[in-house]
Amino acid sequence: MNIRAVARFYPMQEHDAAYFALGLIQYPEKKYDKHVHRFATSTISGALYGKRIDHKDGSGVLQKIEEITQRWTDTFMPQNSVVDTLPFLEPVIRRVKWFRKQADDWHEKTTTEGFRLYSAANETDSWDATTTVQDFETNREKYGVSRDDAMWNTLALYMAGQETTHSVMRTFALAMLHNPSVMRAAQSQLDAICESRPPMDADRPRLPYIEGIALETFRWGVPAPTSVLHAASADFVYEGYMIPKGTILIDNLWSQTRDASVYPDPEAFNPSRYLDQSTGNLLPAAADTHDSLLAFGHGRRVCLGRDFALNNVFIACADLLWAFDFSWPIDEHGNAIKCGVDEMVDHAIVVAPRPFDLVLTPRRKDLEERLMAALKGSQAYVVVNSVRAAADIFDRMSGSTSDRPVMIKARQFYVRDLLSQLQNHTLQQVLEPTSHSPPPDVCGMAFYEGYTIPKGTVLIDNLWSQTRDDSVYADPEAFNPSRYLNPSTGNLLPPEVDTHLSLLAFGHGRRACAGRDFALNSVFIACAYLVWAFDFLWPVDEHGNEIKCGVDEMIDHAVVVAPRPFDLVLTPRQRDLEERLTAAMKV
Repeated sequence: MNIRAVARFYPMQEHDAAYFALGLIQYPEKKYDKHVHRFATSTISGALYGKRIDHKDGSGVLQKIEEITQRWTDTFMPQNSVVDTLPFLEPVIRRVKWFRKQADDWHEKTTTEGFRLYSAANETDSWDATTTVQDFETNREKYGVSRDDAMWNTLALYMAGQETTHSVMRTFALAMLHNPSVMRAAQSQLDAICESRPPMDADRPRLPYIEGIALETFRWGVPAPTSVLHAASADFVYEGYMIPKGTILIDNLWSQTRDASVYPDPEAFNPSRYLDQSTGNLLPAAADTHDSLLAFGHGRRVCLGRDFALNNVFIACADLLWAFDFSWPIDEHGNAIKCGVDEMVDHAIVVAPRPFDLVLTPRRKDLEERLMAALKGSQAYVVVNSVRAAADIFDRMSGSTSDRPVMIKARQFYVRDLLSQLQNHTLQQVLEPTSHSPPPDVCGMAFYEGYTIPKGTVLIDNLWSQTRDDSVYADPEAFNPSRYLNPSTGNLLPPEVDTHLSLLAFGHGRRACAGRDFALNSVFIACAYLVWAFDFLWPVDEHGNEIKCGVDEMIDHAVVVAPRPFDLVLTPRQRDLEERLTAAMKV
């Protein structure tokens, strides 16, 4: 479960985080804690077993394994076993039939449920990844892992991951409620980077403060304060102390994450402690102490799901902060109903803030619509603005860049925001909805000028920007038909073989407009007739002023833009125009 291995699950986690936020809108009768539980269960069971949990089903389908998990985690507590305190009793307890029957029944139930989940694990087609179960089944023979071992390892990952993620997301909400300035700083960064669409994996390098929030949440409310128990496998001496073989070592993470020599003002929730104060970028974890990752334990017993958990919490925090303002509920006297930062409950080795109420206020009027759009797909986008790049990518590399994208409408808001950032702001009204041709999709890995364009990337052929490239079209905002003519002869210049400058409006490559020649013929003859037949004038109002339509007064119809409807005066250029046109129609 290293950082490269878990990267394949990020689309699933991104999807589930948006679904988490959407559920808070669509199912307000459910408390935040219930939504957190579903999210934590869905992501870990999705990665392990391919089993996602929706808002209607809840986690009832996994209730039995959760009950088993609770019993197993209880056994990790040193005080919960008399043998840990009085080891000499172990042989006696082994011979007591009642204890053996209880243990055997418990083991049988766990094994049965574990194999039920393992056997039912299904392939998923919602993201390009295999489940952990499929990994085990594919590689068991290669690594000599039995099916029993594979089942138990998968079950252990589920038991470890579900409860801790639940705890951390409850801690996150408590931190935001007690630190509104942190919430506002995070929202400011999210608004600057993501604007009006939900955060994505691609945004992560530009969201260091959100990364800091995720790391600080794990530190400030470390979910497993004593971690899992270690044992000395041999006698050793540390700083003059003799530690005998067999000694139980308790990794007191709560104390370590409050070490003031490492974390100044340790009780403060401060995401900036992980950032370079001069650049605002994330600091690398200290190589000797890994102080930003202490909550995951140490050594060979460090949490195997660390990178998966960090990804989970990062995208969930990002989505919730982008979507909502956090506030305390108010009682009938106008007083905030708060939960203190030290009001904790424990579930075996996991601790969390006690259940509490909170108010989540949507930060956008159309939040539900934007989240639903985000759930339909999570493609990467590349906007191609220059004439040269378009010719290279869409024409010369058309074999790799001409697939139809899947669910292009799913990221409509993202595309609009992206285009508005990349194009001339004075033309925003025109550009936002319709400044690109139907987008192709990368059907294989492509490389362009040192950039890797992954399979599935949506390529936006930004024709508006290309047709205003002043390195190709001098004075591009001027309407100048002569730019296509040979100045010395007045004849039409042939279109450039490499860039097709005179035909850019029809797109590129295999997805160029198939009706290009028909459209050119239609527009040519229509323009010729109208210019031959009429003079074009603006209408005049009662004061003698022309009633004009500006060149940037545009409206859109799906992917097509046009000038808004306007009036004009067409004055016939020949007295017998009607007769001439009638005669032409009879030919």
